[in-house]
Amino acid sequence: MRSTLLAGSVLLALTTLGCASASPDEVCRQMVDQLCERNFECRTDKDTAVFQYAYGASAEECKSRFYVSNGCAERTEDAQNCVGYNAGKEDFDAGRFEECQEALGKLACQDYVNQQNDPKLAPAACRQMCG
Repeated sequence: MRSTLLAGSVLLALTTLGCASASPDEVCRQMVDQLCERNFECRTDKDTAVFQYAYGASAEECKSRFYVSNGCAERTEDAQNCVGYNAGKEDFDAGRFEECQEALGKLACQDYVNQQNDPKLAPAACRQMCG
């Protein structure tokens, strides 16, 4: 039991350290990956023309499209990941970003869709990842 707990703690530490040193481009891609994966997992309107116009026909198409439209490859500064309700802020917090990604990943599908439609419903860490 103790070795499992220790291994989990080490993995968590490495994951946190790995993301803390992620480049602005990698952070952007992580945001896009989660957005596309969760929308294809959670949305019930995936077969509609409106959804496919916005997100594409697959999660991979969505990712390719959003990497480009969000300018992930051109991001060189952490502050460039202060978007959406964090737009205009300049102090990107990698720890809050990790908390945000984790919280979004844990949301039930309907809650995930609801927070997309109403940013006030987004997890606090997401609203606070830039200061």
